[in-house]
Amino acid sequence: MEYFILSQKENIPNTVEVRIKANAPNEPKSELLKEQTDQIKAVTRIPVTSDVNNFYPDVIDGPVFIVSDQIKKLIEIYDDSPVWKCVALLDHVLKKQSIYWLPLLDKIDCVSDETEFYKDKSLKKLVLDKEKIGNSKIFRVASISRKLVVVNLDIAESILRRFFQGIKLEKVDCVGGNEIWRM
Repeated sequence: MEYFILSQKENIPNTVEVRIKANAPNEPKSELLKEQTDQIKAVTRIPVTSDVNNFYPDVIDGPVFIVSDQIKKLIEIYDDSPVWKCVALLDHVLKKQSIYWLPLLDKIDCVSDETEFYKDKSLKKLVLDKEKIGNSKIFRVASISRKLVVVNLDIAESILRRFFQGIKLEKVDCVGGNEIWRM
């Protein structure tokens, strides 16, 4: 099986700006996991910077990872393991609300020994161990500082067959058994 990092496409003009207060200007993306299900409200309202030209991508990966209702429905076809929490993005000036979903995912320690890191321990090249992933179709990667969401080939192909916007899928190298998949 092949795997892909699912993220928000960068540098799209007028992408909506989610206004969540950060502790520091360069604070890393927040990561919320299944274990925190009871600590997160069923519906969270988050303000956005108002602009008539705002573009709402189907994946927003900062400061938290959220997906559009259409992406949620697609993922549910393939995997019923994520716990979903509703996020309402509110534009108070234009009186507009957009519904997104926060997936609370399993975190899997599936980083292969072939993964490469820079001297500062940041990720250089990710290689996943297929055997450690098992049958998981969407998950977060443990043991690395970057907050990554990974989907399997079935979900990635389904995303590409539809007209989703603002999404980036990046193939990840995998090892497993005697086979090695490279980009």
